Amino acid sequence: MELVLKEIKEEELPVLQNLFEFVAYDLSEFNKSNIKPSGMFEPKISAKELYNDKNFYIFLIRVEDQIAGFIIVKYLPEEEIYYLNHFLY
Repeated sequence: MELVLKEIKEEELPVLQNLFEFVAYDLSEFNKSNIKPSGMFEPKISAKELYNDKNFYIFLIRVEDQIAGFIIVKYLPEEEIYYLNHFLY
C-alpha cells in the first residue's frame, strides 16, 4: 500500500473545502452544529484563506492514488514551533 503526503496545489482547494464537510460532520457530535437547509454543514473554515496564510502548510493524503484525507500544520512564529492544526484520515 502506497501512502503519499503532498503539499496542496491551488487548484485542489475545492477538494479540501469538500473534505471540511467531513470534519464538520465529525465535530457536530461535540459542538452540536446542525445541517443547514442546503443539506450540508457549511463549515466556516475557508480552504482559500488557509492556503493564502503563510503560517499554514496543507497536505493531501493519498493512498493508492486515492484521496484519503488531509493534514494542516500551523507555524507559530512567536514561539517558533509547528503544530498539527487539523487532521483527517
